Amino acid sequence: MGKEKLGLFVILALVGIFIVSSASAEIIISQPGAIYSLGDELSISISLDSIKAGYLGINLVCNGAAENIYYNVPETTTINLKRKLTPDYIKNSTGSCFIQASYDIDSKNSQSFEISKEVTVSLENSNMSYFAGESFILIGNAIKKNNVALNGFVEASLGENIVSTGLVSNGKFSLNFSIPQTLKAGEYLLNLKAYDKEEEILNSGETINKILIKQKPAKIEIAINKQEINPGENIEIAPFVYDYAGDNFISQVLMKIKDSQENVLFEGYIAANEKFNLSLKTNAAPGNGKIIVQKDNLLSEKEFKINELKKIDSRIENQTLSIENSGNVPYTGIIQIIIGNESVLKEINLQIGENKSFEISAPDGTYDVIIQDDSNIYTHGSFSLTGEAISVREIGDKISNVFAHYPIVWFFIVLVIILFVWIYYQRYKTRKKFHFSPSDFNSKRTSEIIKKRGGVEIINPQQTQQKIDSVFERDIRTAEQMTALHGANQQAGIIAIKLKKPVSGIAKENLKISLEYAYKNKAVSYQSGEFIILIFSPLLTKNVKNEEITIKSAMDIDNYLKEHNRKFRNDNIFYGIGVNSGEIINSLAGNILQFAAINKTISLAKRIADISNQEILLSKEIHEKTMNNIKAEKFASGNLDLFIIKRIVDTEKASKFLNEFLKRN
Repeated sequence: MGKEKLGLFVILALVGIFIVSSASAEIIISQPGAIYSLGDELSISISLDSIKAGYLGINLVCNGAAENIYYNVPETTTINLKRKLTPDYIKNSTGSCFIQASYDIDSKNSQSFEISKEVTVSLENSNMSYFAGESFILIGNAIKKNNVALNGFVEASLGENIVSTGLVSNGKFSLNFSIPQTLKAGEYLLNLKAYDKEEEILNSGETINKILIKQKPAKIEIAINKQEINPGENIEIAPFVYDYAGDNFISQVLMKIKDSQENVLFEGYIAANEKFNLSLKTNAAPGNGKIIVQKDNLLSEKEFKINELKKIDSRIENQTLSIENSGNVPYTGIIQIIIGNESVLKEINLQIGENKSFEISAPDGTYDVIIQDDSNIYTHGSFSLTGEAISVREIGDKISNVFAHYPIVWFFIVLVIILFVWIYYQRYKTRKKFHFSPSDFNSKRTSEIIKKRGGVEIINPQQTQQKIDSVFERDIRTAEQMTALHGANQQAGIIAIKLKKPVSGIAKENLKISLEYAYKNKAVSYQSGEFIILIFSPLLTKNVKNEEITIKSAMDIDNYLKEHNRKFRNDNIFYGIGVNSGEIINSLAGNILQFAAINKTISLAKRIADISNQEILLSKEIHEKTMNNIKAEKFASGNLDLFIIKRIVDTEKASKFLNEFLKRN
């Protein structure tokens, strides 16, 4: 080989060695997962084509910030790296990330992936309305961003000081949460936070839900504007109801006012926290009266004093002077009757409410008549009088003289009394009388009817109405259900009362009395097994809209039964009341209302009464027709739309609150 060729070969060999020695190492990075949560393990593989002198550096780069997770001299061409994604290794690296590997002079990046510390928290509770003082269970789920169930902790908070904590196991939590009884009513934000942790919190998430807190009445206070009251004056009363948070509780309360003889001066529902005016009658019994206010199970009483009032009223008509004791104590004294220029004294002894009449006479003419006692002067004005002389004679004395001189008058009166008793007895024998018991709840009907194909057909609708008009003043209380009937198709109100235990003794008597509230509103009744059915038919009420009077009658019955149960704890009436409105076909046969129910008018009322427990439940049909005046709220009852009465709208609101009124106390 020539020297030129040998030199060229050496040069080419040196160039080849230089090229080989200066070539960079090839780096291959395995594909990471798409999403990681804090605490997960990151596992990647780094492959090198050859071993070079120098260090292999591996960085985790997130949002532009790099954290070194490996730096060493590789001993093999394949490095399997595992790192737990915790702050100990990656500090605060989260978000969009990639792996960056550098070796010799070469550098490679992996595909992007996400490191997240987010947790999705969801709550399964559908009802978020609770009373203060109530405890309930919060049920929910917590899932990490990588779609792996969280194992950790859950914290529920309502404000700053109401916190409850629990465990999250396999993504699920069930946390007991209690609401303080003194928490004010209103809408709050319930914060739920779920997280896991090692030395510090790794993944976390929260959800915020609205929760409605309701309050219950806790205390009743009764304010009055005067401790002593004179009969005939007004007394101002304000029943204040407070909840457990100390706020005014807006509601209706049942108030009863009695005098010292237990006579009821007022009884009914009024608005709480507002002024109520009572005009005290002049004959209210003197002594300590009592104001009783009730709301649910709360009861408050306050006494006030009714002063004695000695008072008479007098009037003159057709020369007859009437004196009546209109005060609240027996009246004993001497009154002076001045006729013209002469006066006559009469000693008067009258019990409360008693009156006496006197015949006034004087020579024909017009006279000024004045009546007075030791306390008052009663001026009656001028009257035309006739007679022989001025005199005042008690009419009772004159009547006694008549009886003494004319004994035939006695005979005539006795004869009239005997005739009256005989007529009453005859009417009593034929009168339809209501009896309540399973066997005789309905008596036999007495009417002229024609039986036809198992039903009853009234011959003439006009005759039917005439029968209604003719017996309307009689005791029409009984209904009779027919399988078929020709009559008026009308909308009727229905009350169903289910007796859940047999009644007897005083309970039976008071049950019968409670039904009078419906009878006075022209209801009729019949018994179906353990149910008492009350029907408000337009045929008898003379009103096509009977929904409100049906509900109010049910409330009266319910109040009476509750009062019985309060007084007779060993002889309670266990009942349920359902109220409905629907179509019936009805007509009158004698003094019995015959009817045939359409659709489920009666059966729905029975079903509601069966659900009820010592309360009134309304059907959707009757609630929608009365919702403007009778406020009710949804009652949980499975697949039935039922409502429970909250209050009757007060259409005569008091004009002002009672700030000044309370200052007077």
